[in-house]
Amino acid sequence: MEQWNRRNAVEIWGIPTTENEDLMKLTERIFNAIKWTVSIKDQLDNVVRIPKSDEEFAIGKKIVKLSGPSVPKSVLWINFLSGRGKDAFVNHWKSVERNGRLTLTQLGFRQDGQVKMESSLTSNKLKLFQKALEHAKKFQYRRVGVLNGEVYLLRDSRSGPLVYVKSTQELEEMEIAEGTDGRKTLKIAENSSRTTDVY
Repeated sequence: MEQWNRRNAVEIWGIPTTENEDLMKLTERIFNAIKWTVSIKDQLDNVVRIPKSDEEFAIGKKIVKLSGPSVPKSVLWINFLSGRGKDAFVNHWKSVERNGRLTLTQLGFRQDGQVKMESSLTSNKLKLFQKALEHAKKFQYRRVGVLNGEVYLLRDSRSGPLVYVKSTQELEEMEIAEGTDGRKTLKIAENSSRTTDVY
């Protein structure tokens, strides 16, 4: 249920906290940077800054591929009024990333640094992602990723298929069955989202 409540939300990583920051204006600058020319008031439910625990921060950085001591330990949490609005935002963001990357300077900050976007995951989903990484290393999956709030494994980074993992129990069952066909009882995704190389 908690993950369902996050279905229309994204997290923006890499944006430092500033004194007296106006989160709505900051979000508007993000909209402009990804060339999404809509009224933010017509799209957003709310925008808040959320601090991450040490564990959430460590796993989250792996998902969005940020590293270094300068990465802020809080994220901008943007909740859209509808799934359609979130999908449009994500598509515009990905369009910018295909042509380069989104940086702090593009958002009006003086310092440089990458800004990343990811689905909002619960603590349990983050822990599941970490377990999936460990499984991927052990059984030679090429990537671990997140699609619509669900964790998946990808054995062949070029063609798939994607293997959804719902729980640590499923990972344990996969370990038992991996010698034959550990993927046959799991749901296969039809398309992909952001992925993380196995470390």
